[in-house]
Amino acid sequence: MAKYESRFDNFFLNLRLNRAQFGDMAGFTLQALRQSPDAGRYDELIKALDAALTAYAAAHSGQLSGEGQGATLTVAQALQDFKAYVKRVERKHVTPAYDEGSADVRAIFPKGRSGLTGSSQALVLDNFTAFLSALDARPATFPAALRQEGRTVHQALAGALRRADQAESAASTTRTDLHDGREATCRQLFRSYAQLLLTHYEQPQRVAAYFDLSKAQVAGSKKKTPTIPLPK
Repeated sequence: MAKYESRFDNFFLNLRLNRAQFGDMAGFTLQALRQSPDAGRYDELIKALDAALTAYAAAHSGQLSGEGQGATLTVAQALQDFKAYVKRVERKHVTPAYDEGSADVRAIFPKGRSGLTGSSQALVLDNFTAFLSALDARPATFPAALRQEGRTVHQALAGALRRADQAESAASTTRTDLHDGREATCRQLFRSYAQLLLTHYEQPQRVAAYFDLSKAQVAGSKKKTPTIPLPK
């Protein structure tokens, strides 16, 4: 089952989109639901997604400037990448190389993997740095490319947290607001996705028409997804 766990993740949280593109993507789904011949049965979804998207737009007022921006990594995305990296290191390198409870494992995960990935935002960078240092101390087990990838993930997380702090100073928007505004919208998008799959379980391909992911990139991938048209 563990092999397929990622298939049940909320993939909207992993999409690489700048703020304006994210708003446009969510707005597309909202409009598609409203224009659907079955809009009546989606009334609750429409209201919930509309409320989340309205709150997201309000939180980022003046920041949704559109196409000219590059894809900006949010705190939510950066934390997701951090957790995915740590999980992969444990599964592919730590577990095969060391016995559970060994001194090496305790040095790498002093409080267990969940203790690391569950770090508060105030401590996550320091804890991640200590984790990477433990990997650097064991080059025979952890290849240079893997450790360099970790440093890249660390830099991205540091940048996302720094931008959140700067936004807090400039616009009195807390880091949690920046994180949750997008995450709340992602939850409603995933809820819509799940409900649409339930409705169209015999023809699940019809669900794709409610989502335009043409400008999105999935975390860890450089390949863009194709444009998805509106339902007719």
